[in-house]
Amino acid sequence: MKFIAVYDKDATEYESDRLGFLENAKDVCIEQSINGDYELTFILPKGDKKWGLIDFDRKVGYDGRIFRIKDIDDCTISASTLLQDACRTHVQYIGDMINTPANEIVESIFATTPYVTVLKKEEIEALGLEPVTDKIDFFEMSKTTPIACLNRLMETLKKYRVHSEVYIDNDKIGLVRQLGSKKDFVIDPRYNGCEIKPKISTYTLVTKLYPYGKDDMPLEGDKQYILSPNYDTLGEYEGFCNFDEVTDQEDLLLAAQTQFREDNPERIDVPKYAVNVKVLDLPGEINLGDIVTVNDINNGIKSNQRVITVKKYPYEPHKNSIIVGVPPINMIEAFSGMFTAHQYLRLAQNERNE
Repeated sequence: MKFIAVYDKDATEYESDRLGFLENAKDVCIEQSINGDYELTFILPKGDKKWGLIDFDRKVGYDGRIFRIKDIDDCTISASTLLQDACRTHVQYIGDMINTPANEIVESIFATTPYVTVLKKEEIEALGLEPVTDKIDFFEMSKTTPIACLNRLMETLKKYRVHSEVYIDNDKIGLVRQLGSKKDFVIDPRYNGCEIKPKISTYTLVTKLYPYGKDDMPLEGDKQYILSPNYDTLGEYEGFCNFDEVTDQEDLLLAAQTQFREDNPERIDVPKYAVNVKVLDLPGEINLGDIVTVNDINNGIKSNQRVITVKKYPYEPHKNSIIVGVPPINMIEAFSGMFTAHQYLRLAQNERNE
């Protein structure tokens, strides 16, 4: 059986620099979400002789994955991906990068972050994923963090009508068009699934879209909106999108129509549908972003859904679960929000820490 290993906070050699193993750790869980949390949690019994190894910011590893201890709640220990450290790196200034491939911009963003390795184009392709190499204009930022810069980059790509997601593996990161692939795997409560809990939200639903290009350029003609194919079925939900890099009205129409396309993973004219599923004997080849079929017999819904969260219990595989559907929030927004809150509290204190 594999055990959780503990390392010093500055360790970089994980084969020989172990401080010890946590043989009695229980409820070991590794959870990863698309553009979201990636953490290891476990319980170390009270009185265990290995408590002396546990300390904040020390690294822990399991099955080749490395995390950093961030939270100790009684006997429960939580450790997050090393990418979390990028929230704490100060970037004084990063200059303009005009007409530069997005993957090269990512390399520049993390150039001064020693604990994050940006995967090269060839390395991403070797994983069976497609790197984002589109050339865009990235403008200067100052007094910021690598995560905030990455957030800006992904938002800019949206303006260029380029969808992107973040691939994370330990300290490695890569910007890809989409994680995962179509898998021939059906989740059915009669065979391998239990506790199928669907959640449907229409908070972000748009069926009547007003698109705007550069300098608030509208669509050509009096009719400055487009309707979704689902308009008659779902009713009218108004909204707008900014495409700041689009200067041609025909291109603006195409950009707007993309928002309603079936192959768009961020399609805005369908309710956000997420299903929490506990899966017995979850196949090892099911990864984040994969498309699986979910047969929700209670609600009479059979649909193809993306895997957006995977929770694996290596010691207790019967507790494995996945969430399929639409990601509720992306990692970059969450990390940026955490850093902003931290900065606000720090800057709001005076020299007496009041």
